[in-house]
Amino acid sequence: MEYSMIDHTADLGVWIRSTTLNQLFKDAAKVLIRLSLGEVPSVEDNMEIKDLEIEGSDLVDLMVRWLGEILYLLDGERLIFWEAQHLQIVGETKLQAVAQFIPFKEGSHSWETYIKAVTYHQAKVEQKDAWWEAFLIFDV
Repeated sequence: MEYSMIDHTADLGVWIRSTTLNQLFKDAAKVLIRLSLGEVPSVEDNMEIKDLEIEGSDLVDLMVRWLGEILYLLDGERLIFWEAQHLQIVGETKLQAVAQFIPFKEGSHSWETYIKAVTYHQAKVEQKDAWWEAFLIFDV
């Protein structure tokens, strides 16, 4: 996974590059968590497994909705995305995943950057040569 932060007024832009489309979606979720919480301590015993199914109109919409769900689970249910064991993109409009989450614990975890939303502004998901790339802007 490769990613870099982009200066953007009142928001946080990020560029992510991965070897496959499925990996790009996994990596984007990890980047969202890393930006929100910094480095998350090692895996804890009480993992929670969730089956997730997201639908969108295209790859960009699917990415924004996927990250919106990861953000909701972090902020609303206090669950930190750890890994997607099985993640599949179906026809560029549906994502199915079995994902692992760890509980957010005060004292062990703290907010580094509070991300309010994943935006559609300038969002891109595209294949360039042998890579898949995404450009996303988070409302902070």
